[in-house]
Amino acid sequence: MEDVPANSHLKFDALISGTTLAAEAGEEEFNSMEPVRFWNIGVYTYIMLNENSEIQAIHDKFPGFYEKYMKAIGDQINASFELMSTPLAEQHFSEHLASDFPKGNRAFIFIFIAVALFILLIAAINYMNMATARSTKRAREVGIRKVAGAQKSQLIGQFLGESVLLSYISLVIAVLFVYLLMPDFNTLSGKSVTTDIFMNPVYIIGIIIVATFIGFISGSYPAFYLSSFKPVTVVKGSVSGMGGSGLLRKILVVFQFFIATAMIIGAIIVSQQLNYLKNKDLGFDMEHMMILEMQDTNFRAKAPMFREELLQNPDILGVTNSIGVPGANNWIQVVRMEKDTNWIDESSMITIVDYHYFDVYNIHFKEGRPFDENMGTDDSAAVVVNEALVKAYGWEDDPIGKTIHWGFGLDGEEGRKMKVIGVIEDYHFKSLHNLVQPQMIFPAEFDKFHLSVRINGDNMRETIDFIEEKWNDFGANRPFNYRFLEETWDEMYTAEKKLGVIFSIATILTIFIALLGLLGLSSFIAEQRTKEIGIRKILGASMNSIVNLLYKDFAILIGIAFVLAIPVAWYMLDLWLENFAFHIQIGVFAFILGGVLSLAVGMLSISFHILKVASSNPVNAIKYE
Repeated sequence: MEDVPANSHLKFDALISGTTLAAEAGEEEFNSMEPVRFWNIGVYTYIMLNENSEIQAIHDKFPGFYEKYMKAIGDQINASFELMSTPLAEQHFSEHLASDFPKGNRAFIFIFIAVALFILLIAAINYMNMATARSTKRAREVGIRKVAGAQKSQLIGQFLGESVLLSYISLVIAVLFVYLLMPDFNTLSGKSVTTDIFMNPVYIIGIIIVATFIGFISGSYPAFYLSSFKPVTVVKGSVSGMGGSGLLRKILVVFQFFIATAMIIGAIIVSQQLNYLKNKDLGFDMEHMMILEMQDTNFRAKAPMFREELLQNPDILGVTNSIGVPGANNWIQVVRMEKDTNWIDESSMITIVDYHYFDVYNIHFKEGRPFDENMGTDDSAAVVVNEALVKAYGWEDDPIGKTIHWGFGLDGEEGRKMKVIGVIEDYHFKSLHNLVQPQMIFPAEFDKFHLSVRINGDNMRETIDFIEEKWNDFGANRPFNYRFLEETWDEMYTAEKKLGVIFSIATILTIFIALLGLLGLSSFIAEQRTKEIGIRKILGASMNSIVNLLYKDFAILIGIAFVLAIPVAWYMLDLWLENFAFHIQIGVFAFILGGVLSLAVGMLSISFHILKVASSNPVNAIKYE
């Protein structure tokens, strides 16, 4: 078959049918697996409906189906069954379908949409702000046009047309940049977005509509403001009081820095959370832990001897064999647990290990003991559980000695009844997005295909070469492929790391655009107040007092923006952190640092014009205008 598309959630190298499995296993053996297959919650059924059908019709019929075909089995194993469905189009973002990878995060999409809108909005505000601030430059033009007979509607159309034209020019430049930067963006984001969207008429029309809308929005206030000038006043040259509403400009500056400050705070919090994910104690030791997957059945039978051979190398500190390793353990199964005088059916994570698992991974016991090869019953009748299982199923008083029935059949027997011999401290066998789930660990004769090898980091290359040599000596029929456990855990937070990088770039871009607007505005205000500053200096005002006077106005605006940004940033970041079962607590440090950075870059950007006008010769200032 053709390769599965890159944007499909179904990832596989080959397919095999259930009918084939039944034929290979034999009908009797296959039927004996019915209880296991019946409540295997790792299997999904895909249903293609007729064009005019609704999934709810199937849900409505399920009670009758259950009564006829499933109730007998449900009653025997004391279990209940519920039919759930998810539209395929929503599967990528579904939270309860844990086995489908990769997962999407709808919150990230909304974040990037919001960031894009903020950047557009700040750019529009800059245009609006500077167009009104520089209105004195075009006042006489407006007056002469009106004297020559131009109508107000014509002037509005002219100024809106200029704004929309600039927006279209920006659109062309933006499309060119998208073409040039798309490969880098795909590398950064891990996506495979193509420029084919520009060939789609719907997208083309949509982009043109957005550009037109931005042009109208950014040019609307300047157009109406400029077209309202009285021709007699401006032709005479009385334009000194013009320049747009000072209050409006202040509001727009506050809004710009409100967005910029909120994004600075967001970038800091994202960075702190990523550091937390990287450095949090996971309850086990993954340092220099190499994972080998033994897919060769014959080789797995030699695993104990292979382990002993590896341990002859002093740079190999430990070797253990298991089904499931931290970060790659998705085996969930229904088991029966002793509860007072009854049995309760609950689900638990299953990890099958050898006798060395706890030592090699440095997992700590809260009470009880690990498995012991010298104890004759440990290989078939002992189980170790984690604290989460003890708490979830009410065993806090005395978990040691409790019984767990695993692999039971329809008759309630078969399988294995195991006594709890130890309780380990909770360790994270899944990412920090998830709470620690109940887990049971026990030895078994099953072929365990995960081989965990802890090696000395001092002679890494030589040790890996030694392991590969022994791998080949033992007659493995599969290539020597390995990965370090740290890489597995690192990949769990790939989306967050990419979010951090992209969000940081967007934050820098937002700040840059906001500072461009502030720079232009400070130039205009300094120009407007040139005569005032000259008079102040003649009357004895020092340069420091003038600088402080000019700085103060901008500092107050940025301070107001900071105060407004605090609750909004706090709320949005708190929502984002809810994606993690374990996360940092939002502290005041990020907000203080964000406010200081916002103030610092804002004040730095206006310093040139302020210092220039404050140090100018007052005689020249008095001659101004």
